[in-house]
Amino acid sequence: MAAIIRQLPWFDHATSVSVRGEPVAIKPEQIVLWISVGAWGRTEPNGSASFPAILDTGCNHNLLMQERHLVEWAGLPISTLHALGPVRVSGRRAILLVHVRKPPPTRP
Repeated sequence: MAAIIRQLPWFDHATSVSVRGEPVAIKPEQIVLWISVGAWGRTEPNGSASFPAILDTGCNHNLLMQERHLVEWAGLPISTLHALGPVRVSGRRAILLVHVRKPPPTRP
């Protein structure tokens, strides 16, 4: 495990973090990582906005998030993503989206 993950705080009680002034509930013993996402080749004026993500080692997907979090927190329009099809997440239907990335240019 990377040393950065070992150094992250976790709590044995419920707590919350604030994202853009919105409180986000954190359950006991959940590990919160701060991440940022963006479209390939897109640059942000001050870097990509960071937001919390729960580290879930039982998750079968790379990243699960609500559409409103993708738009409001990450600033990534849903129109930049391609739908791969429906999936079930905790018994609920969701759409699996992917951002098709162009490979970086090769250096001579």
